[in-house]
Amino acid sequence: MTDISSDLSLGTYTYYGIAADSAGDLFVCRPDSGYEWVKIFRVVGTFATEIGHLPSRTDPNNPDPAGAPFQGPTAVSLSPDGHTAYVADRVARKVFMFMTSVTKIDERVPPHPYQFALKQNYPNPFNPTTIISYGLEKAGNVNLDVYNILGEKVAALVDGFQSAGVHSVTFDGSRLPSGIYFYTLQNGDNKTTKKMILMK
Repeated sequence: MTDISSDLSLGTYTYYGIAADSAGDLFVCRPDSGYEWVKIFRVVGTFATEIGHLPSRTDPNNPDPAGAPFQGPTAVSLSPDGHTAYVADRVARKVFMFMTSVTKIDERVPPHPYQFALKQNYPNPFNPTTIISYGLEKAGNVNLDVYNILGEKVAALVDGFQSAGVHSVTFDGSRLPSGIYFYTLQNGDNKTTKKMILMK
C-alpha cells in the first residue's frame, strides 16, 4: 500500500490502532505532537487516500465549540456493520463512539487516486516557516496565495501549471508580523481556503 498524501507518515510514529471495514475504508489511530486523531483512508489497489477524520482535541475545524475529545487515542475498533467506530483513549480513560456513514461506490468506475484537497498547514501556529500540502485531481493552472486578515495578498506561493497529484510548498513568514493569515488554493473551478497563525 502506498500513502500518496503522506498522511500516514509510516515509520515516523507509533501506530496504536488500525481497523478496516468491508467498504475498504481504513481507520488509523495514533498520537501526534499537537494533533491527536483517528484518520480514515480509502484503499484502492495499492493507494491509500484520506477521506476524512474523527474530531481531534486540536482540530481547528472541529464543529464542537467545546473542543474535541481525544487526548491520547490508543486503539480503534469497528462494529460488525462498519457503521460505528470505537476509540479508546489512554489519557482520558474513556472509549468514544462515532457513527459513520456508508456511501456505495459503482465498482465499474475506478475511483481517481487523487482528489482536490487543501491540507492544514504544519506546524500551526508557526514561526517563521510552515509547510502547506495540497492535492490536485487533474492537471491544470494552480494558484496558491496567502492573504492577511484585511484580505490583502501578501504572498503568491504557486502560480502556474501543475500535474495531478500531491504537492507541498514551504511558506516563509519571516517578513510578516504575527497574526492570522489565510491561504487559498484554486485549480479551475475548485477553490478552498484555510486559516493559519504566525506567532513570533
